Amino acid sequence: MIDSRVVELKVIGHQPTALLNGYKTSLAFSYIMTVVVVRGFVRFLLRSV
Repeated sequence: MIDSRVVELKVIGHQPTALLNGYKTSLAFSYIMTVVVVRGFVRFLLRSV
């Protein structure tokens, strides 16, 4: 049985750019989701007032 952590380290070692791109993508996705949620919350507050 191969240790999954060793495989992950090897993959990360071979693909630093892919890892960085994945991090940027997840960061952008979380940022977009935050903006969407905040906008929806502000609209809800404006409607209730």
